[in-house]
Amino acid sequence: MKKLIALAVTAITVLTAITIGLPAQAQEYAVSAEGGGWFYGAGDVKNNFGFRVSGGTWDGWHYLNPDGWLNYQGRSDGGVTFKVRSYDVFGWGCDNNAPGGGWDVYLDGPAMVNRGYGWEDGYRFYAVAIDNGEPGTSDWFRIEVLGPQYYYSEGTLGGGNIKLYR
Repeated sequence: MKKLIALAVTAITVLTAITIGLPAQAQEYAVSAEGGGWFYGAGDVKNNFGFRVSGGTWDGWHYLNPDGWLNYQGRSDGGVTFKVRSYDVFGWGCDNNAPGGGWDVYLDGPAMVNRGYGWEDGYRFYAVAIDNGEPGTSDWFRIEVLGPQYYYSEGTLGGGNIKLYR
């Protein structure tokens, strides 16, 4: 029953996009994306992440005000644990221009950061995830965090999966 409802919603969404005249490229984009897993980041330490994003208002480039969240835990070059938590996503989008022919998923939003001293507001995250097909062994994730402290990490997944739903 859930698959039937999802199929009906997808059909209505596509018909609506055609009816209101969205660009042809917009019709190729995903309706949601999610991922989770781990990769080796700075200092060959495992970094863990999870995200989910869906919906929003199409503005010709990406979806604004979608439903979504992101969690991340890694380490800085100095070995300090760096946790990122976001219960909101400002925008997201995707395209099939990723190296290797995969799909890029990009999302950004406000974040709280914990560097071992408690949770701090005033940060913004930018993440890119690449879905290079199943089972996810060549998928890739990058996170950049801006705010009072800068943080960046990226890597090919050692476990987990990035998935787009189109």
